[in-house]
Amino acid sequence: MLGIFLTSVGHAVSRAGLLPRWTGWTAYALAAVNLAFVPSLFFGNDPSNFYAANGWGTTALMGALLGYWLLALGVATVRSARPARVRLPAGRPGP
Repeated sequence: MLGIFLTSVGHAVSRAGLLPRWTGWTAYALAAVNLAFVPSLFFGNDPSNFYAANGWGTTALMGALLGYWLLALGVATVRSARPARVRLPAGRPGP
């Protein structure tokens, strides 16, 4: 499900053009890395194994990468924000 989420966010960010282009491409890259862990569903439940369903590869690595990516996405959103323009009603003098 995380791969589908990242793919859809990458597509939306790329199409809208509101954020830098690297945010969309990194979303696609993280989705590909996440999809590489799909076979881990069939490698058992021993947490000491990297390629286990609850191992440190799938759980910790993808959780950390997603957390860092969301932090970078938030910083990019704040940095790309433009100040809002205030429109005065017609007939009112400005300050």
